[in-house]
Amino acid sequence: EHPERHADQQGDPDPDRHQLQVLQRQPRQLATWSRRLHAPGIAEEYRVQAILELLARDASDKRILEERWRKVSTHDQAPPRVAAAAARHFMTHGNAALARDVLERALDADWAPQLVALYGELPPGMAEPERGVEARARIERGERWLLERSEDAQLLATLGRLCAQVELWGKARNFLEASLSFEPSRSAHL
Repeated sequence: EHPERHADQQGDPDPDRHQLQVLQRQPRQLATWSRRLHAPGIAEEYRVQAILELLARDASDKRILEERWRKVSTHDQAPPRVAAAAARHFMTHGNAALARDVLERALDADWAPQLVALYGELPPGMAEPERGVEARARIERGERWLLERSEDAQLLATLGRLCAQVELWGKARNFLEASLSFEPSRSAHL
């Protein structure tokens, strides 16, 4: 029950005193909200959401999207949700190299399985020889990561899928079998 409504209903003999009490509570409530708003997790989430909205708004125009991305600070490009959204938008426009760069930087900053899985995806309309060149560049980088993450099932599955895309069947099989030995997953099955 709200005391200010209760006081009004009872016909408080001193309405000015009541108003003063309400006003005195407001700064405390504002201070509480201010602390909450500036809490690191909340502020970060609002920033991430704002960037996602801006990228989505600009996604239909390749040039504007790339300009928007260049304006986003390196720190704000790193969260996995931001990097994943940007990479998907760039792949939609066929810019696999920029998508790869976005994902590599984000993974170097914060290893995230969903980004590793996305790293194995190439733009659907990408034709040869660009497709093979892009896949091989990703395989090369993935193999360097594998030196430090030899038991990462998602990385192994991603490398297996990339190898299959360029018809490196023996390597693809080895990577996929290794992935399944660490963690059975749908992504490791062709």
